[in-house]
Amino acid sequence: MFLARKELWFSKKRFFLIGFIIVLITWLVFVLSGLGNGLSDLGTAVIRYSDLDVAIFEKDSELTLGKSTLPESVVAEALEVEGVEEAASIATAAGAIYRGVNVDEETGKKTAVLFVGIESGSFMEPKTISGENLNEAEPNRVLVDESLMREGFKLNDKITLNGVGTEYTIGGFVSNKTLNHLPAIFVTMDTLRAFKYMVPGSD
Repeated sequence: MFLARKELWFSKKRFFLIGFIIVLITWLVFVLSGLGNGLSDLGTAVIRYSDLDVAIFEKDSELTLGKSTLPESVVAEALEVEGVEEAASIATAAGAIYRGVNVDEETGKKTAVLFVGIESGSFMEPKTISGENLNEAEPNRVLVDESLMREGFKLNDKITLNGVGTEYTIGGFVSNKTLNHLPAIFVTMDTLRAFKYMVPGSD
């Protein structure tokens, strides 16, 4: 112990430098850990912060929503499994939106989003922080992630799906709902199907 104290005293600059390097490495690990958690949240918040306990994916879809397409009958089959209390479907489609009802009224840049189709009233529907929940009777009223507020979107704003021209109304905002690093727009399943599987030129 005596020799150790003596060594520390005569080489205090060296040991201070070693301690400083250890502190810097610890801080770097802390920052990288926070960055990793933040990126993970942006990629999976819609799923991570839902009431979902178990997800069913199509085989070979690599557990990716965008690659998994299952028939709606799977929901009924899941309900027959012992221990399952509730089951609901979910689907996604990428898109870009702008404010206004036509190109002439467009304000601001186009915003890339991810549409998330859910069943209105199911456990997959997020709680709103303002506005109202989804309503099957108003299929073009949507819920959007609060991050779009920072881009100037407001409650009851008209938004248009780029390339398709379908007009939607922002009916409510939800908190911390992103997927694949894009803000989520929640719509009913029928609303999502209407443009995701639309044949060009058809009615």
